[in-house]
Amino acid sequence: MGSSSGALPPRLALAFLMGCAPGTGPNTPPEPSPTPAAGEVSWQKLTAGVDHACGLSSSREAACWGPGADGLAPPRTTDVVDICAGGGITCVVGEDEQLSCSATDSWMQEFIPSTGSFSGVDCGRSIVCATRTDGTAVCWATEWALEPWGEQVVEEVSAGTLHACARTVGGAVDCVGLWKGTQAFFPGPSAAVSRLSSFGWATCGLSEDDEIECWSEEGSAITLLSPDGSHRGVSAGAEHACAVELSGGVSCWGPEPNYVIPDFAASLSSADRLVGVDAGWANTCVWSEQGAATCWNMYGSDPADWRPPSSLDRL
Repeated sequence: MGSSSGALPPRLALAFLMGCAPGTGPNTPPEPSPTPAAGEVSWQKLTAGVDHACGLSSSREAACWGPGADGLAPPRTTDVVDICAGGGITCVVGEDEQLSCSATDSWMQEFIPSTGSFSGVDCGRSIVCATRTDGTAVCWATEWALEPWGEQVVEEVSAGTLHACARTVGGAVDCVGLWKGTQAFFPGPSAAVSRLSSFGWATCGLSEDDEIECWSEEGSAITLLSPDGSHRGVSAGAEHACAVELSGGVSCWGPEPNYVIPDFAASLSSADRLVGVDAGWANTCVWSEQGAATCWNMYGSDPADWRPPSSLDRL
């Protein structure tokens, strides 16, 4: 899906574009702790899937949690350099450049190879894409492995539900529809963008002026409601998207009026700065420069189910 991060001023101003005030409603997410205390996890990256979320700590340890996390624990929990959570799948790349996945569907574990050298991985709703150490990329859509960009070296790749997008070294973005071993046309951005992020039916990125551009095969709330102005990062989920703002906060948009963003102003210390956001199916995760983090769900799940663990020893 492609998480986005960027440094923000100490004060967090959380804006929401779908009519619900921050920190209100029946499913207010758990507030993150301030700077993690000694012995607590300092999160470096979080990734939101469908029914679970995963994270990578600053010590290269991986963990997953959420109401649908059973059977989706990271296949390795130490010496991890990248991790992604998707639809019924968790994938990691280790320091040894090996890719491995845990999945609830047998085809995912059977057809995603355990050999080769990889540098990164991204999970969409039903597609997984990985970059090799030589810069090429491969995607798996159901039981088919596809190489949409051939021998081109890519700098970014992001997987969605029925498509994937890659940014080549030259800056061009090429998106391809993927389904049952076939490749099809999928629209791309109107200009060069970076920090690609897909998960559902749309993809978002940042232009050279740090403005958000989102696109999809058909119009969607993500593409129609994306905010104007410069941003540090953007993450596209299934039916919502979120962005890290230059002005000091995070904004989310989409069609659901009951989406709730927590109020971090009282819960993060003035020394903490929010630097990352990742949007999944109906979930969102955020984390701070100091490693504090939280995740939440827009459809009434118990907030405690989405709270990242404070200690990996408890898992």
